[in-house]
Amino acid sequence: MHVLIKNDSVMECAHESYKEFTSNDEIFEIYEASNIAYAREQGIEQGIEETAGKMLKEGFDIELIARVTNISEDRLFELRDKIGE
Repeated sequence: MHVLIKNDSVMECAHESYKEFTSNDEIFEIYEASNIAYAREQGIEQGIEETAGKMLKEGFDIELIARVTNISEDRLFELRDKIGE
């Protein structure tokens, strides 16, 4: 690792940033919290898409699903086509 770093200023800078980041508990906690928030948001979006897929299977109108879920009609058409496969 040291061979890579000492011959490349970009790698050396990246390694120093990494060491600073991982040694600072406050920054690391903020990073972890942002990852948790991102994961939560992704989970919610996935759940909404799953619900929209179920609504499509049940024959709900795409315009209604779009209004209720805030998913674009284009995305709903993609989901519908995917479900139909």
